Order: sequence, then structure tokens, then C-alpha cells
Amino acid sequence: MPIIRSYVELISIMKSLDDYLSFSAFVILLSSMSGLFHLNFHLWTLSEDDYLHTLVGEIYLSVSFAVVILSASAANNAFLAAKEAICSLPWKIPYYYKEVKIVIWSECARDVSLTLWKTYKIERSLIFSAIGTLVTYGILLGSLDRY
Repeated sequence: MPIIRSYVELISIMKSLDDYLSFSAFVILLSSMSGLFHLNFHLWTLSEDDYLHTLVGEIYLSVSFAVVILSASAANNAFLAAKEAICSLPWKIPYYYKEVKIVIWSECARDVSLTLWKTYKIERSLIFSAIGTLVTYGILLGSLDRY
């Protein structure tokens, strides 16, 4: 069963990626989010000439934030698709149904996903919720500082 061996190898790759890169992804996202908050907080106190620098900073930090989230969520979605394909394999080979099912449940039942410092599973919806929250609170606190 080379497909099951490939899936087991995929599990080990995802687990090692999560072990070695989850803290780095957390630091990148935390620094991008704090930079976005800082830029939006000081948006109201800028002169007209500084808006271009703020826009460039917003674009840079948003892109670095989005690159991490989109790539990790795409990897998580691809892993879920592979897991669904493996779990449906016993019904596609009815002659070896019991043997294939035993092998799949013994080796492939683990659920692995890329996380942020092993605390939060990375999903695509994190982009909208985090950026929306940071922009809103940055502008709100910046307008309070103005008065």
C-alpha cells in the first residue's frame, strides 16, 4: 500500500513542521499584528506627507501576516483532503476492506495540523478576524488620544 505509506510520511512531515515552525509563525504574526496596531493607532496624528509611509507599512505588515496564514491554512486544508481520501479508501477496495481499514485506523488516525505555538489551529478566517480587530481598535484608541 504505497498510498498509505505516503500518507504516514505526510503525517510525519506535518508534525515536524508544526514542531519546528509553530513558534516562528507565532512570533511573525504577533510582530505583524503589533505593527499594524501601532500604525493604525498613530494614523490620526500624522501629517499629510506621512500617509504614504503608513500605507507602505500597512501593506508590508498585512502581506507578511497573510503569507503565513494563507500558506499554513492551505497546508491544513490539503492535509484534511488527504485524510478524507485515505479514510474513504476501504470502501473503494471492497475485496480487502477489513485489512485496509485495520491498517488505516492503526497508522492514519492521528489528526495533525499547523498551529500557532501549539495553541491555535491556523485557519483562513484568522486573517479577517485579526486584521479587522487590530484596525478597529487602533483607530478607536488613536481617536481617543486625539481629544
